[in-house]
Amino acid sequence: MATSFTWSELPVRDPVTGSKTTAYWIQRSQVLAWRTANIVVISHVLYLALRIVTNSANPLFFNAWFPFDLNNTLGYSFVLVLQGFGSIILANLLFGFICLYVSLVAIGCTQLEKIQISLLDLKQIQNEPHCVLKSGFVKCVQHHQQVLRYMRALEDMFHVVLVGPFLSVAVTLCFAAFTALTISGNHEESIQILLVIFAFLCQIQACCWFGNELTIQSGRVRDAAWGSEWIGSPISHQRSINIMMTVSKEFSVTAGKIIPVSRHTMMTVMNQAYTYLMFLVNFMERSSTRRGI
Repeated sequence: MATSFTWSELPVRDPVTGSKTTAYWIQRSQVLAWRTANIVVISHVLYLALRIVTNSANPLFFNAWFPFDLNNTLGYSFVLVLQGFGSIILANLLFGFICLYVSLVAIGCTQLEKIQISLLDLKQIQNEPHCVLKSGFVKCVQHHQQVLRYMRALEDMFHVVLVGPFLSVAVTLCFAAFTALTISGNHEESIQILLVIFAFLCQIQACCWFGNELTIQSGRVRDAAWGSEWIGSPISHQRSINIMMTVSKEFSVTAGKIIPVSRHTMMTVMNQAYTYLMFLVNFMERSSTRRGI
C-alpha cells in the first residue's frame, strides 16, 4: 500500500519554522537505524575488550548463568560466539523495527499533508465550470479514503507488536536505572547499562513521537477543509466540505487497541519507570536499615 504513495515533492524542511518534516525522516530513518545498530554492536565489542584488559576472568557480553563450566575453553568460546551473534541480531531487530515503523507512519503523515495542501488549493475561479472544482474535490476524497485504509492497515499490523515495548520499557528502564545506582564505581557495567537505557529510550521516543504526529496530521485535514475557500461556492460543494469535516477525525495508532501511541503515553511510561525506581530504592534503603539494626 505504501508503494502507491509519493512524497518526493514535499519539502524536507518546514518553510516557516525550518524544522525537519516527516518527508525528511523517511529518507534518513534507514541510515540512522543502521548507524545506531552499528554503534551498539561496536560498543559491546569495546565493552568486552575493556573487561579483558581489566583482567576479568572469562568476561562475557552479558552476565549470565550456563549449565556447564565456562572455564573450559570450548564452552567459553561457544558462549562468547553465541552472545556476540545474539547481540548483533537483537540490535538489528530492535532498530530495524523502529526504522520500519517510522518509515510507514511517516509515509502516512506525508499523505495527510498532501491532502491538506490539495484542500487549501481548492478555489472556485470566476467563469470556471463547477465540474472543475468538483473534480478536484473528488480527487481529495479518493486520496483521503486511500490514506484511511492505509492507516487502518497500520493499526492492524502494529497494535499487537507495540504491546511488548510499552509493557516492557517501563520495567526495563526501572531495573536498568536501579542496577546503575547499585553498581556505582563499576565503569564497565555502567557503560553497558547506559547503552541498554539508550536503546529503549530511542524505541519509545520514536514510536510515540511519530504516532503523535500521525494523530496531529489526521486532525489537520478537518482544519484544512474548513480553511478552504468554500464560502460563495455552490451549495453542493459546501455540503461536501461539511461531510468531509464530519468524517475527518483524529486517528491514533494504539498498542493492543488500548494504549494510544502518543507523547502523553511516553511521559506516562517515563513517570511509571521513575515511580518503580523510587520504590526499589526505598525498599533497598529500608532493608539496609533493618540489617544495620
